[in-house]
Amino acid sequence: MKSDIYKIKNAVEKIKNGRNTLFLDGRELKLVTSNLKKDEYNIYYPYKDSEKVMLYTGKVPLVRLFKINTVEKVRHQDILGSLFALNIDSSYFGDIVLYEGNFYVYVSIELADFIKDNLTMVGKNKISLE
Repeated sequence: MKSDIYKIKNAVEKIKNGRNTLFLDGRELKLVTSNLKKDEYNIYYPYKDSEKVMLYTGKVPLVRLFKINTVEKVRHQDILGSLFALNIDSSYFGDIVLYEGNFYVYVSIELADFIKDNLTMVGKNKISLE
């Protein structure tokens, strides 16, 4: 609970200082925007129906979209678990999307290189990011 309060206050401060937030889920978005005026922020949706969004004031936030390449089938929850196993807070990655038989993950530019270098396994399956 304390970490949630800190996360919300931190996001509000970022917007008030002209920076963008990390990814916010629907509940977090509601809490952050309730502490801001409507003209203080814009919402960045990585794709049309994204569940996780970022708030920004100036330039649109930079994110990277990785395609997860694997020989064996992987599951959404396994991808999520592998990201958490890297000790990455969920604020640094957006939605994990299944599109035309391939999984994709949106990540904040701040950790994109780290994720590219370190997310090499999903479950027991070797993967690569494109």
